[in-house]
Amino acid sequence: MQIHGSFKMIFIVLFGVVFTLGATGFTGLSQDATYSDTMSLCDYTIPETTYQSLGLDFNYHYYDDPSLGDEGNINRGSAFGEYNYIYSNPDYSINLDSNASLSVSRDELTYAATGGARYNAYLTETALFGFGGFRMNASSSFAENFGLRISTGSGFGRFKNVTPLVKAVLIRDMLARRRGPFTDIPNQLVSEMAQIIGRIGPEKSLDDAVSEITELVESHEELDVDNLDAVEVLRTREIIQEGTDQRLCGWEVRAGLGYEVIDPEGGARDFLVNSAARYARPFTTNSQLTMGIDFTSPFELTETYTINGLVSYNYRFLRNVDTKFQYSLLYQQGTTLYYNHSFSTTAEIQIRRDLSTSIALNLNDNSDYEEMTKEITVGLSFSLL
Repeated sequence: MQIHGSFKMIFIVLFGVVFTLGATGFTGLSQDATYSDTMSLCDYTIPETTYQSLGLDFNYHYYDDPSLGDEGNINRGSAFGEYNYIYSNPDYSINLDSNASLSVSRDELTYAATGGARYNAYLTETALFGFGGFRMNASSSFAENFGLRISTGSGFGRFKNVTPLVKAVLIRDMLARRRGPFTDIPNQLVSEMAQIIGRIGPEKSLDDAVSEITELVESHEELDVDNLDAVEVLRTREIIQEGTDQRLCGWEVRAGLGYEVIDPEGGARDFLVNSAARYARPFTTNSQLTMGIDFTSPFELTETYTINGLVSYNYRFLRNVDTKFQYSLLYQQGTTLYYNHSFSTTAEIQIRRDLSTSIALNLNDNSDYEEMTKEITVGLSFSLL
């Protein structure tokens, strides 16, 4: 694989740092990250769950140099996007995932994208399933611009949206900061609050959920609480309504056979072998890690194959500091070699209510480029009214 050694080293070092931060939780930087050692954020269980996330990052730089003609002009920009959707119940699940990167430099457009959809039918009460689906790969360097394959097979694993439990832990931590005795709030009570939050919908309003949680806390025998004050009830409502981004937990591995409906290089259509693995976990209430890799080959495992990979990590260091790290890979080995590596990291800092700043680093290594592109963008926003 012909990639820059420096870029590989940057990715290895940064991902190692990011993974370490997630594992340790940075509890010293944020009180919101604390929760019981005997309770995992993945302990939440509900029969029906829905999860979706959408992330978009853009940067663009244009400069018309009046003194050097076209050689001094700058016309460069890039964009990154990621979308995930999961619906799961005991009998089946629907999974959608996609990511894309696009770059413009001196009026030359390059892009790489991958996306797919899958239907999992669970065969037992465990996480064993059979699946069917399709996946598309698109790139400006492909002879046919995009490729399409369908696949079927079996796998093991399941994902669930654990956001209600994360919000319940945030409510407990909020109460613990306001009332010392709440430090020993039972995990069972946190789980009951999560179940109430998870049932919010057409049959249970936000107001009903806040009232039930308030009554549950005030009436619990192990807690020395008479009544929650107005601030605590308001904060409970705010946490349920806007307390955190969606949190996903779970894993799956799968393997099967497929058929190449469209070869991206314009070659013969082949039967394929396919394998994939995905993993997601919120290590703390402030973090979310998602990882996935997909391998496809027409029975020529070392000569012709496609690899898609994505690692994404979000972490809130403090209430006013949000960070995101993302790495994506598309590697196509066939009659020609194509690869695209993209790494981006962004940090948003809320300095005051009306003042915020952001910084973004984007690295891209593409087989169409002579060298890796590097971009750093700094922004400042100020609200006047």
